[in-house]
Amino acid sequence: MAVQNSIAPAQAQKTKADLTCTYKAGDAEVKLSPATVKQYLVTGDPTNVTNQEIVMFINLCKYQQLNPFLREAYLIKYGSQPAQLVVGKAAFEARAERDGRYEGYDAGIVVQKEDKTLEY
Repeated sequence: MAVQNSIAPAQAQKTKADLTCTYKAGDAEVKLSPATVKQYLVTGDPTNVTNQEIVMFINLCKYQQLNPFLREAYLIKYGSQPAQLVVGKAAFEARAERDGRYEGYDAGIVVQKEDKTLEY
C-alpha cells in the first residue's frame, strides 16, 4: 500500500483589511482596524506597538464589548516594554448600572467639626 503525501499550499497571511472588526458595545456599533488603533487609540508611543498587541487589544474590546472611543479600554505602550491593555473605570461603572442589584454609591466630603460631629 503506497502512501500519497503532498505538501499543502501555504495559507495566505491576513491583510490589515481582514483584521478590521465590527461589534456592538452598548448601544453603539464600534469598528476597529489596526490603523485606527495605532493612529488614534494608543497612549504613549504608537510606533513601537506590535501587530500582536493591536490584535489583542481589538479582541479584548470585542469580547468584553468595550468602546475604546469612550475610554472604556486603553492600549498603553512605552518604549520596548510590553503593551498594557487596561479596562477603564467607566466600563465597570456602566456594567454596574446595567445590573439590577446595583444600588449606586454616595460621594462627597465628610468634615469633622471641632465639637467632633460629622457634617456630610
